[in-house]
Amino acid sequence: MTIRLAKFLRQAVPALVLIGTTVLASNVCAEEGYYKWTDTSGRTHLGDRPPPAGTDYKFVSTDTGISRSVAAEAAPGGSAAPAMPKPQASTETVAQQQITIEKNPEYCQQAQANIDTLDSVARIRIRDDDGEMRFLSEEEKATQRRKAEDMIAVHCN
Repeated sequence: MTIRLAKFLRQAVPALVLIGTTVLASNVCAEEGYYKWTDTSGRTHLGDRPPPAGTDYKFVSTDTGISRSVAAEAAPGGSAAPAMPKPQASTETVAQQQITIEKNPEYCQQAQANIDTLDSVARIRIRDDDGEMRFLSEEEKATQRRKAEDMIAVHCN
């Protein structure tokens, strides 16, 4: 009986490994995501299948969050398989993008208190990564002063 089992296992294990590898590879290769489109009445739809033929849509990858727009002509019948969107470099600089940061009076007060402490003649001690207390060097004080000035510029009026 054990000889038959050993013979069966020698024949079955390679087939099982091949099947398992194929299943894993298909799961890895399949792109996870959803389709997003707007119908003629202006309602936005989200789904796991493409929209009806003749509808512009976006495919959004749930792995990366990157979306790819597909024109209605490019996907006849709405059956085009989603391709991984190509990352595109933004032509806008950070200064051109409108980033709004709400002013926080607590951050403003803390940054001003930090500047006052850094400008005092006292030596400033901090706890390092090992938990040991040490004094800030003049270079470290200058760096902390710049950080506090940046916070004041952002959060103070």
